[in-house]
Amino acid sequence: MSSLTSVPGFTSGNGRLPILAEVSMTVARVLTILVTGIVTVLSIFAKASVLAIILRAGVSLLVLGTLTFLINWLVSRYLIQATLEEWKEAFSVDPMGYDERD
Repeated sequence: MSSLTSVPGFTSGNGRLPILAEVSMTVARVLTILVTGIVTVLSIFAKASVLAIILRAGVSLLVLGTLTFLINWLVSRYLIQATLEEWKEAFSVDPMGYDERD
């Protein structure tokens, strides 16, 4: 891994994600769990049936999970494109081997 540390886009050889990706994924997990827990607790306080509590928690988990997945996908896509641009500038070629004249 030590040879990759000199390549742009690889800040360290420890295999960690860029800080933006880590923060985005961590916030998404915490937000999803927190909101689903709040929905569950409020449903219990409202004396909803067990089936209604399970459905509410499931729907909130599904909706928030889908939204946070989309946001994390967009962040990761941006980071990959930025790394590819750094490689293009550093090596003066496309790292994927595509010819820009096509």
